[in-house]
Formats: sequence, C-alpha cells, structure tokens
Amino acid sequence: MLDSLLTIPNELTQTERERIVEYFKNMSGYERCHTNHFDINLEGRPTFFVKYGLDVMAEASTQSFFYALAQKDESAPQIPRVYDAFQDGYGFFVMEKIELPILSTCEISEDDAIKSVASAIKWLLAQLPSVPTSIFGRISSEPSCVWHRFFKDHEAPVCFAHANALTKYVNKAFSRCYEEPKRTVSFPDELAIYHSDISKDNFLYDIKTGKICIIDFQHIGVLPEPFQTYAFFNTGSRFTAAVGRHLGYRPSRIANQLTRAANMLQMTGNASLNLDKFGEPIPKKNGELSVIQNAVIKARVITIEFYAFAHTMLPTLLTVPDELSQTERERIVEYYENIVEKKNFYAKYFDIDLEGRPTFFVKHGLDGLVEASTQSFFYNLAQKDESAPRIPKVYDAFRQNGHCFFVMEKIELPTLSTCEISEDDAVKSVASAIEWLFAQLPSVPTSIFGRISSEPSCARHEFFKDQEAPVCFANSDALTKYVNKVRISHPFADFMTDN
Repeated sequence: MLDSLLTIPNELTQTERERIVEYFKNMSGYERCHTNHFDINLEGRPTFFVKYGLDVMAEASTQSFFYALAQKDESAPQIPRVYDAFQDGYGFFVMEKIELPILSTCEISEDDAIKSVASAIKWLLAQLPSVPTSIFGRISSEPSCVWHRFFKDHEAPVCFAHANALTKYVNKAFSRCYEEPKRTVSFPDELAIYHSDISKDNFLYDIKTGKICIIDFQHIGVLPEPFQTYAFFNTGSRFTAAVGRHLGYRPSRIANQLTRAANMLQMTGNASLNLDKFGEPIPKKNGELSVIQNAVIKARVITIEFYAFAHTMLPTLLTVPDELSQTERERIVEYYENIVEKKNFYAKYFDIDLEGRPTFFVKHGLDGLVEASTQSFFYNLAQKDESAPRIPKVYDAFRQNGHCFFVMEKIELPTLSTCEISEDDAVKSVASAIEWLFAQLPSVPTSIFGRISSEPSCARHEFFKDQEAPVCFANSDALTKYVNKVRISHPFADFMTDN
C-alpha cells in the first residue's frame, strides 16, 4: 500500500508523553516485570491502552497500517486505533482501549471461536496487495527484525533483506541438524502476509454483535508463504490448526521440514548462525572477545549459560553469594539505567568496572536470581574437580528498582562460534563439558525437581511454550500428566504414537 500508511501517528503532546512515562516509572517492580501494558486516563482523552517494551515501535507501525485499511472496509475486523508511539528509555505504544473481553474468556462454542478468528485472519492475509513491494519481513516504517515462531525465542536474529537471504539462513540451519545435514529448501517467489501467534488471547470478541477484534500485531509481517502454513500447523496449537483448516490451508512438506530447522535454532547459542542480513557469512575475527553465551576455546571449555539447567545440589551450595555492597549495587543499577536512557534499548548484559573490583559481567532480566543459584552451584563443584570445565564465579544477584541483576566474573575469551577450530574439535570440547555436568547428579538433593535453585522457579526447557514451564511441577508424575494432556490437545494427536 501507500508508504504513508506505515507512518506512526504522533497525536500526543510532550506533556502527555511525560505523564505516560511518569506513570510507568511509578509502577512497582513486580508490575513492570510481569506485564507489558497498562491503562491510563489523561485529561480530555479517552482511556488509553499503553504497551511498553523493546519492539513496540515496529508493532505500532504494523497496527496503524492495518487500522487505516480497516477504516475503508466494512468487512474488516475491529482494530484499535493507534494514537502515538515513542521512546523514552523503553518504547511506549499508545492505542485506543476497547472494552471487550478476550476471546478465551467468552462463553461461545469452539466452532464459533474458530470461525470468528478465521474471518479476521482471512481479511488480514487478503491485504497483501496493499503492502509496499519493498517490504520483506515486518510491515513497518523502519527496519525491524521479524517475529515468527520459527525463530529462536520467536525473533529473527537479523533483519533479512529478502527471501534469498532467509533461504540461505534456513539451509545453514539444516546443515547443523544431525538428521538433516544435506537437506535444503527453496522457497517460492510469492510472498504472503503471515500471523504466527494466532491464539484466543490475541483477539477480543463482542458477544452481542459477533464482531472480532485483533489486538496483537507483533507476529505479523510478510514472508514466503510456507511460513504462514508453518504458523498454522507446526506450532503445536490445535486451535490454530483448526483456523488454518477452516481457511482451506493444509500441512505442507516444506513447513514440516522447517520444524527440524526450528528445533535446531532453539538449541543454538548463536541464533544468527554467523550470517548477515543478506545471508552471507560474517567474517570471523581472531582474538575478538565476546563472553555472552556458551563459550569454548581450544580444548578448555567455559560453561556460561545455566539458564535451562534443571535439577540441584547441597542446599548450602545453592545459596547465591552477596559479595557486593549496597553502594556497588546502586552503581550497577545506575549504569544500566544510563544505558537504556542514552541508547534507547534494553541491555540484556553489560560489563562494568567498580573501584577495587575486577571487571564484572552483568546479566539483566527476570530470571537472574535462579540462574545465579544454578551457576553458583556448579561453580562450587568445579572448584573441587580439576577435570571440570571453567565456570565464571558468581559475585552477587539482586533485585532493585524493578530490575534483576546477576553479577559474575568476566572471562576474557571468545565464544566458540568465533573460534577457528574444526567442527570435530568443537564437538569434543562441548561434549567434555556436558559429560562433566551430567555426572554431577549425585550431588543434587533428592528433593529437587526442576530448576537447580534455592527457591522454586519454573523450569526452562525447549519443550515448553516460549521455553518456560507454565508451573513449577512438583514431581515427574505431575510432568507426565501435563505431557499427556498436551498430546491430547495436539493438532496431530491422532497420528502420535509411543514409537
């Protein structure tokens, strides 16, 4: 469509924007961390619904685009009007608040729910002729990485320039699959609008009129058609698959193949696969330091990422050290907030130098205390075992100003993906670290099930939606019941066996 439709409205005054930011800053740390939106009433305005986060500018552009199209089409679903989107440390996306319940809470039949959502998706996908031909990926006024369930954590690692670049990326992923090293795909030239997060929670429903409203536009964009088929049938949702079938879609060979590549991407530490936005290899730089993810150098393995480890050890070893003073903690929080304010992005990690201390590597996020407990546990075990991989020392982990910070030793070594070593040597090095890790089971208290932590926390594993268990399962019997419930709900449950 016309490029002007991609422009985000800026209808709020500076004072109104400041009121929104002030409201956000006055929210409790718990509220900030466990939601991404709030309602606000400004004088002379209707009630606004405000989303905040890292990616809201692109989503606002997408939603504004489809809102403009919907105003000219009586058959269109309802879409909230976009009033503004701006950045002030975080991104803030201001839209109309529509007083309707989400579809998942409505007392309507499953068939009616499927038909209602299908009608909205049908309209959405039919808007492709209005999308500028220059668009690939996000339907946005500025380049932004695609959100789609195919990618690790749903987010593409780079802004792919075109379909050929994405093809190279997918084929690189296949080359790393144990069972599919020689498989390749070739996507058709035709592009399609996709929606890869079709769930009842992303739609509002008016029971009186039967009108449906789309309320989440983050997982919407333009990609080769197999990615919409994948979104319908390869994400594990029976409801989404039913919507796809209602619209005449069917599972496809290419989409099924993509599942193998997607599984590999979820397990990799380097989601870009060392490819740029054109799908070309990024030159490796000898000696470049980057201690961020799972790192290995030569035969000496450093195990850094303890996010997804599940089990535990002697209770005393699970205690997170608290070696920093309150002043040092405040310095870390201040440093982080300055990064956000000056660079307008959410820093997941950063280095910091404090007087009289070695350089610290600090991770910021919601789950830092639990990961710190796990890492500290294995660090203590490793100090007693010369055959152990190297593990960064944990200095502290704390919550302050609504944030969680995990402070550890900074190890000046490159990540494995940037090292000039053979694939066989890399495999052997990582295998030696994992072998040691698995062998520590006897040290884990028998009362532990799930996260290796001093406090209960939901398990992180690729099996679960968004890699996080929905509850802290008490034991293996509870998990078994959950898995069997999932099998019953799976869109292909009739074809699943124990073999």
